[in-house]
Amino acid sequence: MRRALHAQRSWPLWALLACLLGCTQSAPWTVDRSDEQNWLLAVSELQGRLLVAGGQPGPTPSQAGRGRLLVRSNQGAGAGEYAVLESPQPGMLWWVHALPSQGVAWLCGEQGSVLRYEPLGAGTLQAIPTGSRATLYGIWAFSDDDVWAVGGEPTGQGVLLHGGRSGLSPDRSAPASATLYKLFASSPDALFAVGQDGALLRRLGPGASAAWQRDPSPVRDRLLTAWGDDDQRVYAVGGLGRARLLVFDGQAWRSDEAVAELSGLAGVYSHGAELLITGQQGLVAWRRRSEPLGSAFTVAEPVTSLDLHAAFGLQDQRWAVGGNLSQYPVQPPRGVVLRQGPVSLP
Repeated sequence: MRRALHAQRSWPLWALLACLLGCTQSAPWTVDRSDEQNWLLAVSELQGRLLVAGGQPGPTPSQAGRGRLLVRSNQGAGAGEYAVLESPQPGMLWWVHALPSQGVAWLCGEQGSVLRYEPLGAGTLQAIPTGSRATLYGIWAFSDDDVWAVGGEPTGQGVLLHGGRSGLSPDRSAPASATLYKLFASSPDALFAVGQDGALLRRLGPGASAAWQRDPSPVRDRLLTAWGDDDQRVYAVGGLGRARLLVFDGQAWRSDEAVAELSGLAGVYSHGAELLITGQQGLVAWRRRSEPLGSAFTVAEPVTSLDLHAAFGLQDQRWAVGGNLSQYPVQPPRGVVLRQGPVSLP
């Protein structure tokens, strides 16, 4: 069962016919993995393997938790099984970004933790020096020599690091901001960062001539994740008391009020012809990317009460991961991996 935002409990006939003609025909969402000890916070894919990053958060900002990477084989006799790799250094992992063309993935987390994963050979996690004790919430790699990470200090000051396999160091050329949460790039010439207080930073231009700038933001809420199609269509999601969805059209950011009735969002991913969003209490919703701002999302019936922190699409499957983030530290950390598929994409 699914429901549409802003729709009545009994749809008018024209709306039902429109959905039958235009909505994606979807299989149910199911729980692919549950974890009673760890948050599962980010998801990506590398060489036929699903990568899920997370771990146990530290009890205080000055105490690091434990990071781990789950590797799910999607091919061969072991398809569907998860292998667990423990981080070689302290710090729960907040994000993972894979480079399929280069066969590596980069991860980041608490206490300035940055890791590199290469599945060939031993398939181990390599610690990368940063010299930082900040919590790093987002990472984006163009190559092993061009890696960006963002986060925040316990004081709330934003952190931006840049480097490569030999180490990352602060980049202080960006405008000062509060904590930064995620990065998205369509190319090395267009890098976006989002964060606390509606922060929207953008780095434009080739090579050494590139420069960071702050974009005007239509909101003051936190923005947790960004994803896009190219530098002419980028999405940012977040919010606290209410959901926030911003859309960048190549010139400016605008609010999309289609999510106004939802609580906070955390994950966004554009996949095929779809825009997929996730959020608190098991929220998963989607609509066609071609739909104009304000068009209703189709919302799946929740299969978990946990908060879904990230979304991902892989061929004819959709994935969402998360945990009881809004309940911590009232309850011990728990995590979940949701899967939907195969689905028929529009």
